[in-house]
Amino acid sequence: MSAKNIPGDKINLRLILVSGKTKEFVFSPVDSAGDIAIHVYDNWPEADWAAECVSRAEILRLIYQGRFLHSSVTLGALGLALGRTTVMHLVPREHLPEPNSHECVSRAEILRLIYQGRFLHSSVTLGALGLALGRTTVMHLVPQCVSRAEILRLIYQGRFLHSSVTLGALGLALGRTTVMHLVPREHLPEPNSHDQRQKSKGGSSSCCSASCCIL
Repeated sequence: MSAKNIPGDKINLRLILVSGKTKEFVFSPVDSAGDIAIHVYDNWPEADWAAECVSRAEILRLIYQGRFLHSSVTLGALGLALGRTTVMHLVPREHLPEPNSHECVSRAEILRLIYQGRFLHSSVTLGALGLALGRTTVMHLVPQCVSRAEILRLIYQGRFLHSSVTLGALGLALGRTTVMHLVPREHLPEPNSHDQRQKSKGGSSSCCSASCCIL
């Protein structure tokens, strides 16, 4: 949405999913992170975000400037500019990190940038990437350390892979490179959460292929 189309008393949020898909929503400064999660859940872009559908609004979390926002934090409290677009990440997460937990980044050395699906080496400059000057570029900022292997999850084509799914079952081309996201996550989304959502809206669905192994 161009700046001229954003109401002067509103804030346009561009929300980015883990898969890299984006969508924009307009909110008021008094709207909190919890209000935003409920609104996005109730107005979920089924056509574009079907694979990322969640079971309930409470697990949708906003990340702004590298930090999770508590559900009570309002956009106004963040000092966001009215009539402008602000970029945030929207991720499904059951619980927010506890203070001083291993997920709270304490050292700059473990923060990594992801650009176009690839981690950037600490020596890479923005100029070397050929980024356009005077324009906005979106990157992911993630902590590259985990406490155990069990919370490492693979994302392929916007979907989490169950630990039992093999690369062969995905039909990946041999002798070629395939890109996946590797993210730390305690629990996978509930199986068929999207199907249950569709049924609640009067639709129906059935599981009839190997893709059912993909959450």
